[in-house]
Amino acid sequence: MGYVAILAGPMPHSTPGAKEASSFIAHVDAHSNEYPPLIKLEAGDDLKITNNSFKRVLRELHHLGAA
Repeated sequence: MGYVAILAGPMPHSTPGAKEASSFIAHVDAHSNEYPPLIKLEAGDDLKITNNSFKRVLRELHHLGAA
């Protein structure tokens, strides 16, 4: 596949690739066997790209063996 993970931050609900799902994230969650791991950049309960959320994602990627 060539990709280690999908990093997801805030995005509109209607995005290309969402197909029948309510959002791209919901589509990837429903078809996880077709995609690399989905890692959400979050601050609290919201999708948000911050220094801390990005650092957390880098640590998760390292644990996946990607870094």
